[in-house]
Amino acid sequence: MVPSREAKNADSCLRFLLRIITTPNYASLIELRTRAFAIFITAALAVTIPSTSQAKLKPTGIVGQTVADGGMSVQVRNVQCGLKQIGTGYFVEKALGQFCVITFVMSPSKKKPVSYFSSSQKAITKAGFQAESKSILSDDYKSMLDVNPGTSVLLKVAFDVGPKDPIVIAEFHDSMFSGGVQVDLTKGSYKGK
Repeated sequence: MVPSREAKNADSCLRFLLRIITTPNYASLIELRTRAFAIFITAALAVTIPSTSQAKLKPTGIVGQTVADGGMSVQVRNVQCGLKQIGTGYFVEKALGQFCVITFVMSPSKKKPVSYFSSSQKAITKAGFQAESKSILSDDYKSMLDVNPGTSVLLKVAFDVGPKDPIVIAEFHDSMFSGGVQVDLTKGSYKGK
């Protein structure tokens, strides 16, 4: 059996950790412990938390349908690709390829507040590549936001992808450690206000 990429990364992190512990060149023991702890946690997470590409999720929702991941409910309202730039005023961002922007409503699905982080959201392109969200300095694109039960918020998240490779699946996560839920962006439509 061939070890996974995550297992190889964890093994190299643990070897580095052992090298750090046996090397007396660090200025303080506190710095050593902090670095060792961070490397240990990184290695442990790499082994125990499967990546979404490992899990191979299948879309459970379509545009206009509400889906949930953990404590967060999401309803995709619109998807727009082919944008060369986004933002306003001094905060205009130019795309390396094209921007694809997903507009969606997010609300807590349980009786607890939920924290939204744009960096936890992913997309999959037509060619099958996973795209990370792009941080945009603009009121339209929130990086993080706390939402209380009984309320909802209209959000946008942007992805800078290849000029001929639009996104076809959105993957929403209520945290960086959640399994996520996928929405097929090529099916359905939003028929609301």
